[in-house]
Formats: sequence, C-alpha cells, structure tokens
Amino acid sequence: MVCVGAAFAIGTPTTYSVIHVEAYEDYLEQGDQLYLIHFDISYAGANPVGYDVTDLFLVRLLNSGTELRSVAPYTFNSDGTSYLGDGFDMGVASIYFATSEINALSVTWNSPTYYIEIAGNPIYGWDSGTPPAITRSIDSWFNDNQTETRLTTRIRVLAQIIENRWDDDLIIGPAGQQTFSLAGEEYFTNTIPNIRIICPSLFSATITDVDFPDSNNISDYYTAYGNSGTSVLVNQMQTQSFTATWDYELDRAEFKMLRVGTPPDVRVTVHAFSGTPSATVLTSGTITLSQLDTFNEGKWVEVNFPDNIDLTRTNQYCFIMHGGTATGTNTAVWRGQNPGTFAEGVSQSGTWSAWNTNAWDNLFLTKTNSDFGGASGHKYEDRLIGTNFDMTQAAEEIFGMSRLEFSTVLWIILALAFGIFVSLKANTFKVIPYIMLVLVVIGWIAGFVSTGTMAIMMLVCAMGIVVTIGGYSRA
Repeated sequence: MVCVGAAFAIGTPTTYSVIHVEAYEDYLEQGDQLYLIHFDISYAGANPVGYDVTDLFLVRLLNSGTELRSVAPYTFNSDGTSYLGDGFDMGVASIYFATSEINALSVTWNSPTYYIEIAGNPIYGWDSGTPPAITRSIDSWFNDNQTETRLTTRIRVLAQIIENRWDDDLIIGPAGQQTFSLAGEEYFTNTIPNIRIICPSLFSATITDVDFPDSNNISDYYTAYGNSGTSVLVNQMQTQSFTATWDYELDRAEFKMLRVGTPPDVRVTVHAFSGTPSATVLTSGTITLSQLDTFNEGKWVEVNFPDNIDLTRTNQYCFIMHGGTATGTNTAVWRGQNPGTFAEGVSQSGTWSAWNTNAWDNLFLTKTNSDFGGASGHKYEDRLIGTNFDMTQAAEEIFGMSRLEFSTVLWIILALAFGIFVSLKANTFKVIPYIMLVLVVIGWIAGFVSTGTMAIMMLVCAMGIVVTIGGYSRA
C-alpha cells in the first residue's frame, strides 16, 4: 500500500486558499453556532486521477491546534457525472454545532484562538511527504439576531461569485430577490445544513409546517414567507392592521413568533383602526413564554380571546403586541415579510403618542368557531392555507392577485379544458355544463375556488344544463 501511495502521490493544488470565514450564533436555536467557509481548491493542470475534493481534503475548525470538528467539502454532481473537475474549484463549506454540542464540547463564542484549516487527507500519499494545509482566522462574528437577513445576503453574493467561476447558474432573478436555480439548491442544501429553514427566501418554493384543522374557520390572514422579524419591547409596541372580510365573531388568532432569551409574556390586544389604533381595547389575550421557542424561522402560536368580539365586514381592526418588561436580549419576535405585500392593512411600531408605519407586514390569521355571517361558508376557501398548495406568495408577487383569485382562475381554466377534452371524445359539447358543475363544486370543497365564484358558476352551469335539456327535448 505504501508503494501504491508513493507511485500515485498527490500534488498540492495550484490555487489553495481559505478566502473568507464567518461565524453565526443563534442559527437554528439560541446558542448554536454556524461557521461558513468560502474556499478555492483548484489545479491548473490535470486533477488527481480517481479522486474528488471530498476524498482529498478536510475543512477543520481548530482551537490553538486542537480540532473541534471537521467536514469534507461537497463534490457537486450534475446528471450523474462528475461536475467541475470532481469538485476542485471555488466552493463553500460549513461547520455547525447545536447548542447541546456547544455545552458538551465547551465551544466558545468569538474566540481569538479559533481558526479554519483546510488540510489534505492524511490517509493518502502526498508528493510533499505531508498533507498540505492552509489556515485563516475567523473574519466576522455575527450574533445580532439578524442571522437570516445577513446569511441570505451573504449566500446570494457567494452564489454569484461561484457561478461565475463554474460558468453555470446557481442563482436567478432580480437583485435582492434572487432564488436558487435547481443546481444552486442542490449545492447549497448539501453544504449548509437546514439552509431552507433559515433562509426560505432563497428558494422558489417554501416548505411550511403550518397545519390548520378544518374545524377552525380562518377568516383574515397574511401568511407570506416571513423573511424578517420585529422585537416586541418594553418601550415599543408592534401592530398589524387588517380589514374584516366578513361579519364574524373573533374567537382566536395566530401569530408567527419566536423568542430571544427569556422574555415576559406578551399581551395581545385588539382595537379598531383608522390610520392609527384606537386606544379602546376590544378584547385581549396572552402569548406565554412556554408557547415560544428559539427556532429562527419562528412558529405559529395561538392566542385565545376570552371575550369574543363581533367584527364587521369592511371595518378595519388591528392587533397590538405589548412587550411588558422585554429588552433586546429577552424579547419575543413577531415574524413578518419585508417588503410587505398585504394590501388590507399596515404594520406600525411605536407608542400611544407616536406610531410609525413600517415597510414590512407582520404574519397573522384570525379564527372563529362561529357559523354566523360569512365565516362558515368560507371555511372551504381557506383549506389550502399553510399547505404545500398555498399559492399566496406566487399569486401576489407574480400575478398581483390574491391566492384565492389566482387558484380560482386556474381551476376554472383547467375544468373548462377538461370539459372540452371530454366533449371532443364524446362528440358532443352538451356534457360541458355537467362536467363544469361537478368540478367547480370539487374545487370549492378543496379550497381552490371562492364561494362567490362557485355560486355564479353553478348558476351558469344550471342554465347550460337547461339549454342542453331543451336541445334534447327538441331532438
């Protein structure tokens, strides 16, 4: 084995450098750490035969020479073939420590003795006799509760730099709104753990863990991706206004939240809204510490309002979150979308003496168990909210439509196309009203078609059926 290793000794890369290193705290949970490494491992001539970058190199986090953790760079493959010379080129790697590992391994934050080393794998023979190694100190340490924003921006920059070297698209779209291409998604999800969860706006499709039971009638809501967060502090309340879509009784509401540190309970009040919140409290509820966790994307938490209130269609209302004694290091965070795309209300921050309108909108939804008014009739329309079929973001950003408007149009087009297809096979167009009637009702039950459209289409289809029956009678 020694002779074989000597016969096929591996050379040091022509370009061999750690370009930049960043550390992020509170990545997935409070107290965890992520190290993001940008490197270049390239050979000017032929690459080592029979090896890829994953085989030959290790990315190590060291503390004064003692290894804390190591990973192998990822070799990206496209269409089942080796891509970019078996991974020897510019790339990204990451090293992650969960909070439990931080404590067990005594990993410290912002340590001047920490550095990254990229070293040749010692199990192989190197022409220099020893594996090559290069090092770099940590360039930046970030723990300012802006991990998602900073990391999203940084990865967009890295993807553009790397794709210029690879001559293959890793990220697409307009500046500041780019999302991964299929190649970019494959590469970065394999190099940075849980990147889809932490930076959802980098992906053209977002996974959500929201699941609202059918028994809960959802009436008004804003459930976009959620790419920002606003702290609820002692001297700064946070609001989100909305316009009631129907007459209904407000029993509960849900908000997408997380916490930093151990904040006090958050009081949530409901007010009438006309440019700014009314001082009169219509009802109130509480978000407790036990409902919140440090998951960076946040989770939906429910607030019950013991004193239910009747909301009137077209009237404006708002939720206000009160931080109590919360500080910057111990606060609840209300997730939102920046820039906001909610047309039925605005987000504001401030105090009773001064309210400032924000560029973002906060995420919320209202719930009712009441069957009066339009709420029960519209519960079917909301079955898709929070599921993989929720098209809210695509409808708003691409077509300038609401989710329900977009899905209704799409469903009617597909139903009509199917009806025409069947009629051509049956050699008669008289079957179309029957097919449309059945498919529109199915679309309404499934949550694709609005109640109003369903009613209109049923009337149109009924008229069509009457006409066809009349045609049969004359025949």
